[in-house]
Amino acid sequence: MGPERVYKKEGFKKARKEKNYQFMEQSWKEQRRCAEACENLLEQ
Repeated sequence: MGPERVYKKEGFKKARKEKNYQFMEQSWKEQRRCAEACENLLEQ
């Protein structure tokens, strides 16, 4: 991101290591896979 970042980069890196953030990222990955599978079905 540019100079108008709304968060501190180091704080973000630290937050990404926390279990609740990792849980959210895993959930986002699952949602993304589900959406991609639906898109693939629609394209057939």
